[in-house]
Amino acid sequence: MIASLLLLNYLQSSIVSKLTEAGVNPMIANSAAQALMLTTATAVGAVAGGGSAQGAAAGFNVDANNRQLHPDERTWISNNAKRFAQQHGISDQEAEKRLGQQAFRQVQFGVEGSDDAQARAFLGQAKGMLAADPNCPTCGPGYMFYATPQQKGNPEMYAAQVVSDPNALAFYGKNGLTQPTSKQIQTSASKDANTRSTVANATVGAAGAAVAVTLPPALSWCLINPVACNQIAIAGGEITAGDALGPVSLGVLGTASAVKAVRSAEEMNAAMKARGWEAPWALGTPVIETTLQPGTKVNMIIDAKTADAIKKGDPITPGGWATFDNIGSVAGDMRQRAAITSQFKPASDGPFYVIEMEITRPVNSSIGFVGKQTDTTGGLLRGGGTQVQFDESIKGADRNFFLKPTSQPKVLQ
Repeated sequence: MIASLLLLNYLQSSIVSKLTEAGVNPMIANSAAQALMLTTATAVGAVAGGGSAQGAAAGFNVDANNRQLHPDERTWISNNAKRFAQQHGISDQEAEKRLGQQAFRQVQFGVEGSDDAQARAFLGQAKGMLAADPNCPTCGPGYMFYATPQQKGNPEMYAAQVVSDPNALAFYGKNGLTQPTSKQIQTSASKDANTRSTVANATVGAAGAAVAVTLPPALSWCLINPVACNQIAIAGGEITAGDALGPVSLGVLGTASAVKAVRSAEEMNAAMKARGWEAPWALGTPVIETTLQPGTKVNMIIDAKTADAIKKGDPITPGGWATFDNIGSVAGDMRQRAAITSQFKPASDGPFYVIEMEITRPVNSSIGFVGKQTDTTGGLLRGGGTQVQFDESIKGADRNFFLKPTSQPKVLQ
């Protein structure tokens, strides 16, 4: 009992010290700490998951080295936990715990536990920016359930809001949110830096394909490193374009593309054959399942009728496939590299054109390499270029909902 009281006193003095260092008036800091000590031992002690004063001291102390959850993030979780619970058939408390722990992993380095893909996807619905911490003017603005590498390791960001609010520590306590050790933080930060560097410097070079000029770098890297990509996508969360793993993943800035899974071409071809399709993917290569975000650019080959409609400003019916490659010729690029057969683009529909299209709304897509095809003329089309298949459930003119032309049609040689 005496030991517990000593630890409570230590916790109170640590909070006063932390608040004072952050610029809070000493009298206000002391009052906040005293108010905190009036909360129940369950709410405070469970901060470290142990339900004791010792657990509280270990769970949040002066040695905390990471960005903490902002009050708006905690409120969003509490307000939406019931909806998450209903979606997954779990209790409201279990839902709040899963969301809270996943949110903690996303804003800190070194938090224990595996990535919760369902919780991550649900938290992704909360887009937007958070107010800058007045106690840390150099931290910059925050993002809902995301932190930059610099913010993840910042001991000041939103810390004052946590230690001065009994409800915040109660939230930490009942959901088992504990601070990682210095070693865990260092290991996690190093892994993040290595992944970020690898993805940011990625280029496409698999299957003898020509370099794609507009493919987001994370997806480029995945195409030539499918095993590693799958490991990161599943165990480490999403992989994004832009700065590789930055706030673009939230749709806050720029272009993002989150990797959902890496499939084999054989698996994808088998599924398409079962639906009566030809096998479109190059054997032995990966197919990336992803959600392309607004701002992503693709090239699409179109016939003369569609090109004329675009020039006039008339409505068009975009195709369901595109490429990230430069397209300049009918014989070399459209027929051979893209392997578009005469069945789908007969010579009578020419001349043919290439048009740049921009993704305007998030759209589920599959990205990979073009497989060999036999033309209706009997000739072999080698394939090997990059190709994008948009969500099959979106048909015909409805693709205008997520696609728009951003250039005038350019005739193919």
